[in-house]
Amino acid sequence: MVFRLLALVALFAAVAFVEPKTVAAQLGTGNNFVISRVEGRVVGPDGKAVERAIVRLLDEGGIRETGRVYTDANGKFKFEISAGAYIVEVDPVGSPGFAKQRQDVLINPGPNSRGGERTFVNFFLKNTAGDVAVSRGPKFAQEVPPEAEREYQNALKVMGKDKEAGYASLRNALQAYPDYYAALETL
Repeated sequence: MVFRLLALVALFAAVAFVEPKTVAAQLGTGNNFVISRVEGRVVGPDGKAVERAIVRLLDEGGIRETGRVYTDANGKFKFEISAGAYIVEVDPVGSPGFAKQRQDVLINPGPNSRGGERTFVNFFLKNTAGDVAVSRGPKFAQEVPPEAEREYQNALKVMGKDKEAGYASLRNALQAYPDYYAALETL
């Protein structure tokens, strides 16, 4: 019994005299374990927040996903991470008219930064390539003859499939009503 007690005291003494640097080096208390933040906001082309978009945090090669969050009602997101190179990717699944986007982020806090580094990454999403660009300018209300309106609507339908037929319909609409603003702008 006495022998066991002496052995425990000797073990505790040996642990107490271990050099603190060695233990710290083994535990990795360098900058790799300082918690930093990546936060940002996701907005659409109109400047409004995009809610419920998936924001992924990928490793430097873009292969392994290290984090995933959804944007809140204000389009904001936040990750808490250690030092390293990352890729932040936004997938607007709730708004299918917007294209995915990626940005590279390097987190490298300084030696005296106990609170870590705080990096802001904002995304301004664009419409997908197949969408027709929508004019943000003023809209004009006109009384248009029915035949010009028919030709204009036909041009909008066929423009994606056959541009020449769409242009021909726009020209027909303008022949029926030369001051047709929407047809002039589209042409």
